Amino acid sequence: MREGGKLVIVCGDNLVGGLSIPTWKLLNQLLEARGFALFDRFGDKIECRNLPPKRKGHKGLIKREIISAFSKR
Repeated sequence: MREGGKLVIVCGDNLVGGLSIPTWKLLNQLLEARGFALFDRFGDKIECRNLPPKRKGHKGLIKREIISAFSKR
């Protein structure tokens, strides 16, 4: 990505063995460690799911997603 480029990630949490893993937070930390600067972030509660996602091994639904916007330093 070129200097000053923008990157937006939309990510929810994962549920592993009944434990909620803040996947969005881990991804954000990895990106910041690699030279990306977070300039905006907000959460979005998923209220209407017309087509549930197919998930391997369980029927869990993502209830919230986090939108993170980064720029390349």
